[in-house]
Amino acid sequence: ELDLNTCGINDDGLQALAEGVANNCEELNLSYNDSITATGLIHLSHVLRPAICRLQHLYLRAMDIGDDGAEALAAGLAGNQSLRGLYFDNADTNLPMTPIGWSAFST
Repeated sequence: ELDLNTCGINDDGLQALAEGVANNCEELNLSYNDSITATGLIHLSHVLRPAICRLQHLYLRAMDIGDDGAEALAAGLAGNQSLRGLYFDNADTNLPMTPIGWSAFST
């Protein structure tokens, strides 16, 4: 488990730790890190694809992932067999994702 909730990590930090986390952790909490953008999620999505990915729970609460971030995550999850939970929303915020972003998860 790696809890980076509200730690101030940004896209570069996520890129640096993405592969190690995906291959060695079962739970990753990136919630409330508003410096992570679609670019960081693209880096994360690349390591979600391989069969060696061990990540089972990914927390992205209160983050402005938007449609581009949703599409990147969905692409990474297309071949993923380990993830069991993907957590986005928080009652305190409005998730800035349109139906376009949500539809990426249904294809």
